[in-house]
Amino acid sequence: MALLLARSMRETPTVKASIDGLGVFLTFIAIRSVVLAGMLGGIYGWWKARRPFEFAGMTFNPLNLSPAAVSAFIGAVFIALLLNHVNRKEETGGVPLFSMKLFDNRTFAVTFVMAVVFFLLNGALPFVVPVFLQEAVGFDGAKTGTVMMLFMFGSMLASLASGKLVAHLQPRLLMQLAMLVIVAGFVLLFITTSPDMSVMAGAAPMFVVGLGFGVVVTQTPNVQFSTLPAELQGEGSGLSETAKEVGVGLGTAVVASIMFGLALGGMVDKVALQAGEKITAQERAELIIQIEDETVPKEVEELVAAKAPNLEELTRTAYVEAFQLTLGVLVGIVLLALLAASFIPKIEAEAIRTPKSPGTPA
Repeated sequence: MALLLARSMRETPTVKASIDGLGVFLTFIAIRSVVLAGMLGGIYGWWKARRPFEFAGMTFNPLNLSPAAVSAFIGAVFIALLLNHVNRKEETGGVPLFSMKLFDNRTFAVTFVMAVVFFLLNGALPFVVPVFLQEAVGFDGAKTGTVMMLFMFGSMLASLASGKLVAHLQPRLLMQLAMLVIVAGFVLLFITTSPDMSVMAGAAPMFVVGLGFGVVVTQTPNVQFSTLPAELQGEGSGLSETAKEVGVGLGTAVVASIMFGLALGGMVDKVALQAGEKITAQERAELIIQIEDETVPKEVEELVAAKAPNLEELTRTAYVEAFQLTLGVLVGIVLLALLAASFIPKIEAEAIRTPKSPGTPA
């Protein structure tokens, strides 16, 4: 089908283009380092090393720093190098990977920041909710799928309706209201969360979250490119898609590691409290690492079995509490995106519906 449809497409004029090799290299290292930092943080710590980092038979923890902190620093350095390279190349008349003129457009620049923050949620939400439902509530695949299907259904409905809503509401206001709807959905989910929650108790809040989510995801690119000159829209689209994927990757890695860390820490605390054992912060940290690595000493397992026979119940309760705290993190992400959105200039609905023509000033 795709091949048949492709035959009806018109050929575009041949355009000479050059590849900014150095820009591509700097971008690759910067993005790789930032995303890697998000992936390593939960395992090795976000600043100080919580366990040794071994590579090629050698331990690598300079200044007792976590590899996540080192990787984030490398990413920041390469981002600075990339921006400097793009500026210099553009000033000397070259063709950089993307134009810094994109950020002279306030609407694009502010919406770009808002989108990066918001897409942390896009990465985290489809991961942490199913994990919580299966680990803490005991839902099977069908029940978990039902909850997430209601989220997608709400998102789809809102996406379809947002085109009509934008004719009556200022686009910036519409996105802000949508983010408040997401926050309301999270609050409702927080209230209904329990180890014994029903499918509808999870599906209804997720439907509400989906309503707000669909509006923001649909209207963000419309607002972002509404005042951008046509000659910059290709570069703007590529840069935005790259930033979106970085946001999704970081959201999945960072928020998931936060939830798992809270859940394991809560489980250790609850078992220790029930067993009447006082443990130091260092012992607690070591126990969490042993649980992660499945290397808990046999004597500890025997002690837990004897003094905490309801371990499964304690674990589920720990996951519930961890998920509720994680919802607070997600609300914080939405509120940061909401704050960024407040700096978007006023845009009339007509600018959203009418595409820019080449040469139109920003």
